[in-house]
This record gives sequence, structure tokens and C-alpha cells, in this order.
Amino acid sequence: MKNQKHIYILNIKILFFKYLNKLKDSKLQIFITSHSPTITAKCDLDNLIVFQNQKGVSNAFSFLSMEESDFSLINRRYLQKFLDTTKAQLFFANGVILVEGICEAILIPLLAKKYLNIDLEKNGVEIINVGGVAFEHFAKLFNNNNSNKRLFSKCSLITDSDPKEGMPISDRASKAFNLKGNNLNVYLASHTFEVDLFSDSIVNRIIMRDVYRIIHPQTNELKTCFSSSILLKKLQSNKDKAEFALELYNTLLRVKDFTVPNYIKEAVEFVIT
Repeated sequence: MKNQKHIYILNIKILFFKYLNKLKDSKLQIFITSHSPTITAKCDLDNLIVFQNQKGVSNAFSFLSMEESDFSLINRRYLQKFLDTTKAQLFFANGVILVEGICEAILIPLLAKKYLNIDLEKNGVEIINVGGVAFEHFAKLFNNNNSNKRLFSKCSLITDSDPKEGMPISDRASKAFNLKGNNLNVYLASHTFEVDLFSDSIVNRIIMRDVYRIIHPQTNELKTCFSSSILLKKLQSNKDKAEFALELYNTLLRVKDFTVPNYIKEAVEFVIT
């Protein structure tokens, strides 16, 4: 009953907001203040103004101030399309961590809280899973050289290097790394998130092997001390990655020792400071 009431109120808010948008077309000037990411996700980007305050300094960020060179039409269309309730939360956050997949989104908050003693939620830091590697559309909100054309909050972009064919970093990772600047910093895994976790310590390897054996108890090559290359091969499917991340999360709730890779630690500390 409680959930039904919440959904009902949420629907009323959305309907009311749509009604106000229609009034706007009647040449009426309307101002709405809200901390609701749901309402924000329904708002046209050009009608959105984000007020932020840090250390007594206030700033008003508006997409209307962004020129084509700052934020292209492609960037706008992409962001508008994918600005669902979860991603709209970035406008209300004290800090943002952009990640490319579900594994990072599930595990990083726990790794930070339990093993780095940093509670991202209490610090107002949001993990934004971009669902791929289209970081540019979100990154441009933080790395403009004009302070009036970027968000006050800091942003860490975490992604994989994906080395292959003798190259230490892929073209995709290189493109992501070049996005850094101002309030945005980029942190690359030496390989991939899962492999870096696996390779960081003997304890990590033991735990992650046990977790993967739980998921695939009948696979012969997993019954011995399998390598990170086997793990990488097994984690190619998105289904496996999500299931593995959830199982590892539940395991780490009970495990005292686990090593967090430095690039994750640095990314977390950057948005906190």
C-alpha cells in the first residue's frame, strides 16, 4: 500500500509538471524549484538551471549558456534521451563518479565504504552508470574552461584500458582519458575493472575464484587456480558480469580483507575533496 501511494504521488507530480510545460507554450513565465531527479529528467535541458553552492560560493549552471563548441547538438540529444531518474541525480550531487558498467556501479560504493572508510552516500556522491562508453556527453558538464559553463561538483571518470595487440591502452580509453580537465579527472584500470580487482592481491584472487566457482560449479577449469585471463574470458557476457558482481558484493559483506586498486581509491578521493 505504501509503495502504491508513492507511485500515485509521483504520477501526480509528473502530470502536473507536464501541465506546467503546456502553460509555458502560452507565453507564461514559470519558475519551479525542485530537488526531484524525476522532475528534472522530464525537463527540457534548455529550461534547466542548476544552483550549486560550495564553500560559500554560489553558481548557476544553465545549458542556455553553452555554445555549440561547448556542448554540441549531439551531446544535448544524447543527454536528454538518457537523462532518466538515476542519471538526473548528478545535478544534485556533491560529487559524481561516471562508470561504464553494472559491476562498477554495484561494487564501488561497497569497496569505498568498507575498505577505504569513505561513505559515498553520506558524502552526497552519485555513481552514474552510463551503460557503455559514451562518457563525452556527461563529461562535458564538468570540464569546461569557463567556470560558468560547468558544474561546481567534481567528477571522476572510471573506465578500462582494454590493452590488446601490443597497445597498453585502447583508442576508446585514450579518447576517454583526453576528456579530463577542470572538475573532471579520468582514472583507467590497467586492464579491466574485474581483472584489476583479481590481480591486485592474493587475497582478492582467492575470494574472486571462490565467487566464480559458486556461479559455475560444474566448469572443470575453474576447479584449479585459474588465471585472470580465464576470468576475463568468462566475464565477457553482460549476464555473467552482473551475476558475478552481485555474488561478489554479498561475499564482501562478510569478508574483512580485500584490496582496492589504487585507481579506484584515487577516483573516490578526488570527488570527496
